[in-house]
Amino acid sequence: MTNVTLLLPISSSSTNEEHAYITYKFDGFNYFEIKVSGVETITDRFKVYVSPDNCEWREVELSFTGPEMSVWRFVHSTITPKTELDNCNYLKIEMLPNGYFSNTRIREVKIEKR
Repeated sequence: MTNVTLLLPISSSSTNEEHAYITYKFDGFNYFEIKVSGVETITDRFKVYVSPDNCEWREVELSFTGPEMSVWRFVHSTITPKTELDNCNYLKIEMLPNGYFSNTRIREVKIEKR
């Protein structure tokens, strides 16, 4: 089986009052890794959805790596799906306005067809 990977370095953030989201199209993917940073914690600051058609979305149950401490209370973590994905062509990452939201970052997105 051939692996196909789409690696997207990005810097994304928003204000404390609004949700922010970014959507990617990658036909037939079944795995993703999202590297994120935030102040103190990040597990309550992200939701991820997948869709076959960019119309009907389903929320993905997420796993987070243990937070790695950085400077000034910043933590880094990697988000992956808890279960196997299928029938996915779109990935939507939602940043929720919780905590120090303006300091929450998406650092890198890796989307794969395994």
